[in-house]
Amino acid sequence: MKMNYIEFPRKQSRRKNYLDNLVFTTRLRISRNIDGINFPLFLEKENKIKLEDEISKEILNVCPDVLINKIEDFSYSDLLIYLSNGVLTSEFIRNSRVFGHPVSGDWVFFLNEDDHLKVFSIEYGYNAREIYKRISNFIDKLEAKMDFAYDEVFGYLTSSILNVGTGLRISFIVNLPGLFQSEAIDSLTKSLKEISYSIKPFYEPKIPLYYIFNLFSMGISEEEIL
Repeated sequence: MKMNYIEFPRKQSRRKNYLDNLVFTTRLRISRNIDGINFPLFLEKENKIKLEDEISKEILNVCPDVLINKIEDFSYSDLLIYLSNGVLTSEFIRNSRVFGHPVSGDWVFFLNEDDHLKVFSIEYGYNAREIYKRISNFIDKLEAKMDFAYDEVFGYLTSSILNVGTGLRISFIVNLPGLFQSEAIDSLTKSLKEISYSIKPFYEPKIPLYYIFNLFSMGISEEEIL
């Protein structure tokens, strides 16, 4: 099979903004589950395959240009390339089988990892709103065809309590040499906590690269998270 590999982080042609000087990458992910069906952890193999076929069919109905792949169709070297490119995770390769992406490679979806559907993208610089716009456009089209698990009080239901609500997770890898040298990280940590974000060293405490991410998505809107 001739492969056209995609890789993350993506480089997009866009006007730079001032946050690009601080933000190395932006990662955004939306999780959804089909109403009335157990989470993947509690599904038998045959039911997983049936669900994957059903979701794949609807995905192709709303986005005909999407390429749908199965882990078993890839060679070991192909999987290693996708792993090193940041597209697949070792956990997904071990436990799941269906993933896909549009021809553009702007985003990727996983089926039956910890949730029935997970759509994500990673880009260089700060571009959270545009990434969200692209992914949510796909999610909205799919939701018009499928019933996602949703509770009027809690929001979208997911396998992890941290994702219940909007199902949206967003994270940034940022370079903060000024704050690092002035030891002002503690103050930033406190400020981020007030808006439901957290920060931790990306590699080790002696390097000014940090990982900033939202702590939860319940009781807060997508706009507030972004």
